[in-house]
Amino acid sequence: MTDTTPQRNVLGTALRRFGAIGLLVGILAGYGAAQFVERVSQTTYTAEGSFVVPLAAPVLPDAVVTVVDPRPTSAYDAERLARNYAALISQDQALLTALEAPLGMPVDDLVDSIASVSLPSTAVIRVTFTAEEEATVLQYFASMRDLLAVQPSVTPNIPAGNLQPLRLPTDVIEQPGLAPVAPLVGALAGLLLGLAAAVLLERMTTQVRSAGDLRTLVPWPVLEVRGRISPQRYETFVLRVLDGRPDVRAVAVLSVSGISASARAGFTAELRRAEERLRASGRLPDSGSLVDWQSLGRVPDDGSVERAVLDAGAVVVAVARHARLRPATSALQRLADLGVRDVLVVLGAPRRQSDPSAPAEGSAGDDADPEPATATTGPQDAVAVGARAR
Repeated sequence: MTDTTPQRNVLGTALRRFGAIGLLVGILAGYGAAQFVERVSQTTYTAEGSFVVPLAAPVLPDAVVTVVDPRPTSAYDAERLARNYAALISQDQALLTALEAPLGMPVDDLVDSIASVSLPSTAVIRVTFTAEEEATVLQYFASMRDLLAVQPSVTPNIPAGNLQPLRLPTDVIEQPGLAPVAPLVGALAGLLLGLAAAVLLERMTTQVRSAGDLRTLVPWPVLEVRGRISPQRYETFVLRVLDGRPDVRAVAVLSVSGISASARAGFTAELRRAEERLRASGRLPDSGSLVDWQSLGRVPDDGSVERAVLDAGAVVVAVARHARLRPATSALQRLADLGVRDVLVVLGAPRRQSDPSAPAEGSAGDDADPEPATATTGPQDAVAVGARAR
């Protein structure tokens, strides 16, 4: 069975109707995002060095010890001290305070710039320092070398001589940050914001503007007309409904919000006249009797209309241009829920009766079967079908 449930492709409709605006928003947003990333992404410099905890010189049995060497005497003790010193390098306040002046950096920034770790099963500490200036990076390691050798030590937690440079860096690595990916970030931001802008504008749209809007709602054929409907166009509608289907004896003519009862009756009468012309000219076979074109009212909103729609062999739905989109969507959904498949949707059908005595849109008379009436010219894009229903 054919699925006749209206499905609205919001993204596709948004791109079709507001693609140009979305593209403009995307270009502007993407450029702005790329510029922002480049400005906030600063180039940094990084270098890596190493320090070691040395062992104390062995003491001969006959030697007279006058000064106690604070350095560890075993590899185990050196490894244990290395683990402690690795944490102190980035946390000891006395050591960090002594580095403030030569580096020109506050303590808080120093904490964020230092990364130190002791290498497993060794007395070696690997230290990485990152800063915004290349000279600052090299100055850090030089200052650490000097401070660790000062007597007395700048910090009681690391006695002078207990931590010595093993390898000081000579090269600094430049890290450009996010600047290289700024164009990619801008492109992604522009794409997302452009699509979001188009979808938002589509969501805010409240009117049916083209046949494409209806084609996204229904699987049925949609024919669009602009201005006055010519007799030839009415014949096209009739052929689309009846050609090759001699079994159709009744056609239900319905409308959605925006078309008055009298305008719908005139539209139905013109369809009936078009059928007469087609049968008289032989373009439709003469079946002995004309099809019953029934002007029923709006798309099923009560039981009687629903029964008539189900009994009819085909359905024609008239939709006024600039009809409200949400009621049109709801009406077509109700029609699809009935399981009707032989449907022709006409966009640009007569919008309202210009005669002030005609039933007002949305009144009870708008949904009831009207007396034969003459439909006259409506707005510029609506269609007037002047004819008395038979």
